[in-house]
Amino acid sequence: MVMLGIATSAAGTLWPPRPLPQGVKAPILAIELLRPSDRLDQIVKEDNAIALAEMKLQPRNERRTLQRAVMLDFAFIAAYTAFLVLFATLPTSTVHRMLGAIVIGGAITGAVFDSVENTRILALLRDASAPLPRGPSVVKWWALFVTAAAAVPLTIERNAPLLRRWIGYAAALFAAAAAAGGIYGLAHGSDQIVETAVGRLAIAWFLTYLFAASERTLRDGLHAALDRLATRPWLRRFATWPAVEKRPVADS
Repeated sequence: MVMLGIATSAAGTLWPPRPLPQGVKAPILAIELLRPSDRLDQIVKEDNAIALAEMKLQPRNERRTLQRAVMLDFAFIAAYTAFLVLFATLPTSTVHRMLGAIVIGGAITGAVFDSVENTRILALLRDASAPLPRGPSVVKWWALFVTAAAAVPLTIERNAPLLRRWIGYAAALFAAAAAAGGIYGLAHGSDQIVETAVGRLAIAWFLTYLFAASERTLRDGLHAALDRLATRPWLRRFATWPAVEKRPVADS
């Protein structure tokens, strides 16, 4: 999931040298939340072959870059849905199971509308008169921010080893900040606030992944985990280096 997230963020590095609609900085999010009063050519422009040749610059291929990112995003949708559903099934207490059910419902809802949004973005990149993706995008973000809010208590485990406990606390903090900011931004129609919240949500999901993945690895604490890691054949040589040399005892 982490690698797919990094791959789909490639379009975020496009950073067109012009202001995007509603003050948003990431081109993918700008297209997702495109309003009827905005224009697609504010986000995506075709390369001017003559100007590029005169200035000896490489073509940006903005449209193709965005299309590739959206296609990869379908795999990311499947990955984050599977992860959130599996993560939500781990709790054992009644309250946490109820929160887990909200996480599952929110994740599935978000995934469905995320797929509709991607389909509309691809259609819009082919034809500027296609339906805007803002409608399903707004529903998707509502679902995912509610999911983040419900997941906050699920990463708080006071009896966990120190490192894993603080990973969980950090995940809860970022998830709470993302949920609060995202819901506020959606309710007040501020795409810039939503963009900030999306960044926090990405960090929260990464930390939640570390928290869930480290349940066995860090069950006895960081020191014990490092000791186990040092017994691996490919690390044993480094773990015992430098070797202690025995010096001969001089005769008296």
